Amino acid sequence: MPTVDEVLNIERSFLGEGGQRFWNWYPAAPGTAWCDIFQSYCLSAVGIPTHFAWVSAHFDYYRAQGRTSYDIRSATPGSLIAFEWNQTPGGYDHIAMVESVDANGVTAINGNVNGSRVQRLWHPFNGGGIAEVAFPEYSIAPTPTPTNAKDRDMFHLTNQQGLEQYVALTEGGQVVTCWTAKPGGTFNTWSELKPGIAGSNLSAEMLPNGCFSVTLAATGELWATWQETPGGPWVDWFKVNDLRKFLGA
Repeated sequence: MPTVDEVLNIERSFLGEGGQRFWNWYPAAPGTAWCDIFQSYCLSAVGIPTHFAWVSAHFDYYRAQGRTSYDIRSATPGSLIAFEWNQTPGGYDHIAMVESVDANGVTAINGNVNGSRVQRLWHPFNGGGIAEVAFPEYSIAPTPTPTNAKDRDMFHLTNQQGLEQYVALTEGGQVVTCWTAKPGGTFNTWSELKPGIAGSNLSAEMLPNGCFSVTLAATGELWATWQETPGGPWVDWFKVNDLRKFLGA
C-alpha cells in the first residue's frame, strides 16, 4: 500500500503540466474538466485504483466507506478536498490533494487551474469554498527525517520570491526536504526530495534564475538535481559527468 509521500511526490512531478496526458489516460476529450482525472491518475499511479472525472461521484465513493468528513479542518497531507462554489449544478466544483496544513488553510496540488495547469495553491478554511474532506487509505510508514549529527548535512535556502526550503540528509543518506508554499508560511513535513538515490557530501544552493540545486556523492559519482522553475518540480537525478557530456563540456 502506498504512503502519503509517494502520492504527493507523483503529484509534484506534474507541477506546471497541462491536461493532455490525463485526457489520454482516462480517456476524455480535450477540453474536458480534468481536475479529478488528474487526482485519479496520480492515485492509480501509486497503486490506489481510481477512475473518476466527476468530483461528487468520487466523494460518494469515499463517503460510502465512511472515509469523509465535513470538518474541513480535519484535512491532512494526502487527503482530498472538494470545493463548492455553486458553479456546477448538482455537484462539487473542484477537487485537490492536500500537501500541508497550517492554522488558516491548506496548501494543495490542483489539476486544471490557472490556465489549465497543475499548480500548488493555498486555500483558506474560511471563504475558500472547501466543503468536504476524503481520506484515501495509505500505508503508515515512518516519514524520513534528517540526521542531527552534522550541521553540514542541512541547508536552508530562500529564493527571490521569499519561499524557504530546507534540504538535508537522513542517517541512511536519503535527501529530504521541507518548504514553505508562500513567503512567511508554515513549513510542510519532511519528505524525500527525489527518490532513488542515497549518498553523502550533500550540497545545496540557489542558482541565478532563482531555482535551487542539490548535489550528492553516491556510488562513487557526483549526482545533481535542480528545480525546473523557482519553487517548482525537481528534475531526475543526473550524473554530473554525464551532464557534462550531454552539454558538450
